[in-house]
Amino acid sequence: MSWPLIDEVALHEAGTKRISFALTAVRVSSAAGTHAARTTTRNAGEGVRAFDGDWHDTSARSGDAITAALLIGGALRLSAMIVPAMKVALIVVLLRLALNLARLATASGPTGGASLAAVPAIVGDARTAGRETVRKMGDLLGRSTSCLFDRASALLRRPPAKVGAGAIPPGKRPPTPVRSPDNYLEAAADKSVDVKSITPYPIWRRDRAPVYRAADRSTAPSHSLTTSPVIGAAGARRRRSKRA
Repeated sequence: MSWPLIDEVALHEAGTKRISFALTAVRVSSAAGTHAARTTTRNAGEGVRAFDGDWHDTSARSGDAITAALLIGGALRLSAMIVPAMKVALIVVLLRLALNLARLATASGPTGGASLAAVPAIVGDARTAGRETVRKMGDLLGRSTSCLFDRASALLRRPPAKVGAGAIPPGKRPPTPVRSPDNYLEAAADKSVDVKSITPYPIWRRDRAPVYRAADRSTAPSHSLTTSPVIGAAGARRRRSKRA
């Protein structure tokens, strides 16, 4: 039987970091939810409805992540409390072994052959007690923390629930047709054609990841007005015509 090498201080620090991360995520998620609610209540349109549905999907995922972080942090801190208890129990077993050996040496006298013969039995009992202590503490650690880790893993592996943010509400514009008319003017002049059914309009797409810009500043032009290749070529032609 070897001494457990688990560092309870590192476990406690790791659990504290997870819990601190979860509390920070709660504040950030609450602030983001406030801004999202303000956006959806002050604006209207298909894009706003699509944003609202997509926000409900992502906010539900953030709630699962926060709960999982709290569960992991709690499991780590609980482990940090069980490990010292196991080490203290092993120290008690070793102290009991030392006391038994000291009592045996005192009672053995000058010769003590018969008393020293009982040393292997005492050491064996201490080894058995130590292994039993480690087994019980390991079972306690598994029962108390495995359920927390399993629940956190289930939350993190849960697939996102799609509420159909891009779906068009009933009574609104129908989807863009697969094939557009050859001539929009003739189709618009024909009274038998439903104009709304052939009018293209933007649809909120969710199959592609959004592209974000790093800054709100306009992109710098690749060349200035004086160094433009088109203007430069035109100026060269004018100069050649004047020389001619």
